[in-house]
Amino acid sequence: MILSKLSDLSKKDFQTRQVIENLKNKNAKVSVGGVAGGLEALLFSVIQQELKEFVLIITPSLLAAERTYSDLLNFIPEDQLELLHPLDAYPHEPTTPSEDLQGQRIAALNNVLNGKAKILIAPIKSFIFYLGDKDLIFKHAVMFEIGQKVNLDRLSEQLVKIGYDRVSLVGEKGEFAVRGGIVDIFPPAKDQPYRIELDGEEIASIREVDVLSQRSRHKLEKAEVLPAKELIGRKRSSIADYLPKDALIFISEKLEATHVIDDLAHEVAVAAKFDHKDYLQFMNFTSEDDLEIAFRDFRVLYSSTLISPKDLEIFSYSQTHNYIKRMDDFIADLKKRVGSTVIVSKHALSIKELLHEAGLATADRFHRGVISVFEGKLSKGFNLEDLKVLVLSDFEIFGEGFLRSRHEKPATQGADQIHTFDLSPGSFIVHENYGIGKYLGLEVLEDVGPRQEYLSIEYAAGDKLNVPLNSMGLISKYSTGGDFQPRLDKLGAKRWLNTKRKAKKKIKDITKKLLSIYAEREAREGYAFAPDNIWQMELESSFPYDETKDQLRAIDQVKTDMELNRPMDRLICGDVGYGKTEVAIRAAVKAVASGKQVAVLVPTTVLAQQHYLTFVDRLKSFPIKVEMLSRFRSKAEQKEIVENLKLGNIDIVVGTHRLVGKDIEFKDLGLLIIDEEQRFGVTHKERVKEMRKTIDVMTLSATPIPRTLYMSLSGIRDFSMINTPPVDRSPVRTYVLEWNEAVVREAILREVERGGQIYFVHNLVQSIEQVKSNLKRLVPEVKVVVAHGQMREDQLEKNVIDFFQKKYDLLLCTAIIESGIDMPNVNTIIIDNADRLGLAQLYQLRGRVGRSATRAYGYLFYRRRDFLTLEAIKRLKAIQEFTKLGSGYKLALRDLEIRGSGNVMGSQQHGHLVAVGFDLYCELVQEAVAELKGIKETAPREVIIDIKADAYIPPQYVSEERERIALYRRMNLLAIKEEVMDMKREFKDRFGQLPKEVEALFRLLYLKVRARLAGVKSIRGDVYRIVVDFAGIPDKNVVRKLIDPYLDRMKLTGKRLFYDIEGQSFNDWISNLQNIFSENLV
Repeated sequence: MILSKLSDLSKKDFQTRQVIENLKNKNAKVSVGGVAGGLEALLFSVIQQELKEFVLIITPSLLAAERTYSDLLNFIPEDQLELLHPLDAYPHEPTTPSEDLQGQRIAALNNVLNGKAKILIAPIKSFIFYLGDKDLIFKHAVMFEIGQKVNLDRLSEQLVKIGYDRVSLVGEKGEFAVRGGIVDIFPPAKDQPYRIELDGEEIASIREVDVLSQRSRHKLEKAEVLPAKELIGRKRSSIADYLPKDALIFISEKLEATHVIDDLAHEVAVAAKFDHKDYLQFMNFTSEDDLEIAFRDFRVLYSSTLISPKDLEIFSYSQTHNYIKRMDDFIADLKKRVGSTVIVSKHALSIKELLHEAGLATADRFHRGVISVFEGKLSKGFNLEDLKVLVLSDFEIFGEGFLRSRHEKPATQGADQIHTFDLSPGSFIVHENYGIGKYLGLEVLEDVGPRQEYLSIEYAAGDKLNVPLNSMGLISKYSTGGDFQPRLDKLGAKRWLNTKRKAKKKIKDITKKLLSIYAEREAREGYAFAPDNIWQMELESSFPYDETKDQLRAIDQVKTDMELNRPMDRLICGDVGYGKTEVAIRAAVKAVASGKQVAVLVPTTVLAQQHYLTFVDRLKSFPIKVEMLSRFRSKAEQKEIVENLKLGNIDIVVGTHRLVGKDIEFKDLGLLIIDEEQRFGVTHKERVKEMRKTIDVMTLSATPIPRTLYMSLSGIRDFSMINTPPVDRSPVRTYVLEWNEAVVREAILREVERGGQIYFVHNLVQSIEQVKSNLKRLVPEVKVVVAHGQMREDQLEKNVIDFFQKKYDLLLCTAIIESGIDMPNVNTIIIDNADRLGLAQLYQLRGRVGRSATRAYGYLFYRRRDFLTLEAIKRLKAIQEFTKLGSGYKLALRDLEIRGSGNVMGSQQHGHLVAVGFDLYCELVQEAVAELKGIKETAPREVIIDIKADAYIPPQYVSEERERIALYRRMNLLAIKEEVMDMKREFKDRFGQLPKEVEALFRLLYLKVRARLAGVKSIRGDVYRIVVDFAGIPDKNVVRKLIDPYLDRMKLTGKRLFYDIEGQSFNDWISNLQNIFSENLV
């Protein structure tokens, strides 16, 4: 509420008073013209505060609604505002709306009904269809309070009834889990789940839970759980049913809103014709008349940037000037201005410095007659002439429009945590000492003493190994990318040890080479680019989004590298559309501002064209010359470009491998940007290698790199990871179904009808022309063009560019689009014979669509279910489930990360990765880096504990086998006492009071931590004797001193300590060993 004082002042404005007076009349209809951005928000807020009535603001789009919401935050407290999001699927579409959105909508409408919200902002699409029955929201809301009695069975039934899914572990919105007396519930409208802990049938505790760590965060006295889905009862509700009778209706840009109604009504009518269903019955509004009828008994204010004379009261507000690229005029006008000036900018600090340098004083609060500068967001400024108040935003100063915030989700836990141990029987796993085996499942063995759980592994010749779960640090899941079936190792054979030794040697060689390159670059002198200037500020201001944290970090890292006196060599890694190109553009401008030239090297002509257009568009208002060097330029044009590069007349050049030709000379090249370097040939890579020695280099990659690998390589390669998806990117609606021509025709025509384009993937070149003929028969009205890798390169590029330029509706292609260019207008993909493609390939293909705010669809067809293999069925089921962005694609992500690892470590490493498995490969890289850096590991990496004790996680305590495995795995990674105690608290928090078996497990775990620090390699034993093996020869004097109190039971012989425990309790002998392992003994 940085402009609340301005809101109070504007109540005195003559025109604003006139509008308020007119709206006091019953059923008044008032129009105001010339209002936009911040002025509209100011007007809305003043009217609401003066009349003290509930306000519904209707906007033509979600973007306009978000802009209004953002602007109103300058005048109104956030807890009084609600935004009603449109659904992401409508009744005429073959999918259901996401629970996340339904939950947000229910929470917003609930706050309208209970009076918490004073203003509801609703894009027309959010209520164009009938809403759920308003009476059911209150009826089915579940309230929890400390001391309240709860019947778990009835609560579970109730949660299912109001749309929640019961799961074993809550990870997504709209889910709940019951574990003993603990209930976790994740309401869709909340950022984190609730945890309700019962003592008998009484609520003892209510806590908020971190969904990633599954740990409790804040204690609460009460919690409200609203339905997870919009509930349709016997009656349907209109938006008007949710409003108080004396509510005010503000309709912003009514003409645009009416067009939205007409367009959606047409889309619904088309779908109804295809499906032979009356979808129009679900629409509350189908025309402008419906809108006027719905609100005829309410007071309505129409606001617009235009003036539209009707039989209504009309008021007109004056606009501000803009100062884009006219900083001198901006400062001159401020110096001679009489009255108050308010500046709202995300660059407030830079603007203050600029004004102070010009001799202008600024204030941090609003005062009459001075320049006030606030850090914030306002879509557009305005001029209140009567009050002599001028408000300026980034729009007027820099030409920057409203910045849509990207929805930053909590960071994922990283590849090493989220899917390393997603095991199921039949999975291949790697034991560090025994090699590759097949996981059979968990077994509880009790015929040899106390009960313990073991990981059962099958090896060659039917051999079986039972591994204690407290030794899971030696186990990793075997994965290599794709469906490779490894050969099982034989227990006791030397083959595995030889395989591992060879892999370690090769990994050490490549790591040594990378370290050498890094050290050489660190020692070489480079060019230190100048700090940011006004160009950089103007460029950053014109970016049409709020940068994500990942993106800002990458930008800062690049700028820091460029300003150092050594050559930069940084890899920027992130999916297509995640903002890598913007990082490159900002680096390019920084280089040009220092008088240097920039080369942008891309693998294909198509990509060159797209990058060229992007650079030209972003830099159109700067005195920067951008050119493209590719086959799309004639020989004469290419010759001229080459000459101008030599003369320094071109600042930035985008091109294919033509850029690294022998005839190319730059006057002063300072920065090389490479997109997807792994796709270049050996010759071109060698040329780039030479260029790397003298200039700054930035490499862009859309293939992810696992966190384990890039953390291991920090200090060898410079990485910047961008993991946050862009705003508005909704999950692709995915359907897996048997080939059906009617569905294919409908999917194609629906996309064309809404102005979009289609990818049709058929991955067999020999039959692609036959498919084209079939498509022409099926959809003769659609223009089809073909693209595949066996076409002449110039023809292939022409076809793809023609499709990109919308000369065709459908691109029939092979999987060459898997890592192709970004085409926001393509929002339907049809994949033929999807069962023949790998999971990672399917994931990347589907990722070609859904790159804009438009809902995207993926249709995965197989020919006949009878012929599907079990693996194909698994892949298709998996891809259908991979609908949520940032989650649920663990297997596909793993395959992609393995590709990314090859890009970083070199393709020649793939054989060794296959030989030992991806996870062990990453561990070996980590060991090699540590060894080459001279970091010595004094303690053993893994302490083997094989002791007969009732120490395990009972299935009655944690029912899911995969969850127990994940917990055992994490327990084996703990290194210090504090981590053990913290995990023990986590168990109690998540699963309730610890049973005696888990208490014993934690005692052993703490012993293991102490033993590792003491240099112990293994602890084995039975109910009579414990044998401790040290990793080296222990210091006899120290050990004898420590075992002196137990000489009647303990004896040290070489590297081995014998301990007679007969007659001692579990807790006693554990405590005695902990006392001995109080320091490093080796």
